[in-house]
Amino acid sequence: MSPRPRGRPPGSIPEPERSRLLSALRAADKADTALRHAVREARAAHGSVREIADLLGKSTNTIQRWTRADDER
Repeated sequence: MSPRPRGRPPGSIPEPERSRLLSALRAADKADTALRHAVREARAAHGSVREIADLLGKSTNTIQRWTRADDER
């Protein structure tokens, strides 16, 4: 790790890295939303909770929770 440049407070994130982090966060949020939507569509097409969970490496509880959120709306 390189030394902190003078004039920057300790722990502050330089601008190029800050923008990259925020961009990655937005991309991750979009990907998470897309994944949850795909899970709901798979369940609506009568895919089993267990099969979806196994395919995605998620727990059956997670898949049920994601699809239950739709049922409660």
